[in-house]
Amino acid sequence: MIKKGKYKTIVMLGTSPEAHGGIATVVGNYEDCGVLKKWKVKYVVTHVQGLTLPR
Repeated sequence: MIKKGKYKTIVMLGTSPEAHGGIATVVGNYEDCGVLKKWKVKYVVTHVQGLTLPR
């Protein structure tokens, strides 16, 4: 189990919460419930539906 406070920031990579699909729904729920803020999660979007991000 990860003890809260042991790490300064957690980096999480994934699809945009605005996209359609399972992972986007989970990330959106995490945001809505405050999980990302509580655990100091830095969420980095790696995929946006219908958009290509620069490399």
